[in-house]
Amino acid sequence: MKKTIFVNLLYPSMRSSRFFLCQAVVCFVIAVQAQAQMQDIVRYSEEYVHAVGDNAALFSGRMQTRLPGNIESLYLRERGHIERNSPTGEVMPRPVSPFLSYGVGDLFYDGVLYTGVRMRLDLCRDELVAAPSGDSPSGVVLDPTRFGYADLRGYRIIHVPARSPLGLPEGYYLQLHEGSHDILKKELFVLSPGENMQFSRGYLRYYVEKDGAYHRVGRRNGPVLRLFGDRRSELRAFIRSSGVEMWNDTERALVEIVREYERLNDR
Repeated sequence: MKKTIFVNLLYPSMRSSRFFLCQAVVCFVIAVQAQAQMQDIVRYSEEYVHAVGDNAALFSGRMQTRLPGNIESLYLRERGHIERNSPTGEVMPRPVSPFLSYGVGDLFYDGVLYTGVRMRLDLCRDELVAAPSGDSPSGVVLDPTRFGYADLRGYRIIHVPARSPLGLPEGYYLQLHEGSHDILKKELFVLSPGENMQFSRGYLRYYVEKDGAYHRVGRRNGPVLRLFGDRRSELRAFIRSSGVEMWNDTERALVEIVREYERLNDR
């Protein structure tokens, strides 16, 4: 009887020891897992820093999301790239692989010039996106308030803020020519709602600077000739002799005409 009492008195102690042992094991496992997670975090952080290199400060914004229906957006293509794939023969960019949508260029951001940055200009959402490496199709939307300029795909990209003294709508612009009379281009596309979602051009405008203001010009000769009316006859002769065509190749023709006007006035 005494022996039984002794054993029974031991059982609570044994159960308590097992309980504390289990607690110790659980705490040990949690500590090991936490250490492993911390090591993973450190490793991923090191891999991230290695991937972005000196450009780590660029990738602190929000990640760009996909369009409705998981449709790939339209992005800026190489300067001079032409795709006449619309019924009217108008130049329309096509959606491409997310990996192919990026180009490599220089970016002036937060007062610092970054070189060799993977970027893409979204022509649907008017967003400039930077990606940390070639292994990821996603990227970070750059903050326009911190943006200076970017050289990408043969273009100089600038951003005009809201209520700018330039008198232009807010957004990203392509600077086609920088000289006595700068040329800017603004282009946006719209994704139509519904089952058959398709892109259509929602905005295409060209602006030429003269006398401190930007003037909208069309895709025909008339507006630019009226803007440079003091050299109208010389420019008309230049257009005939050079064969430049505003309607079929607006970018190149507009640049050539403005350069000719600058040359005439610099003589």
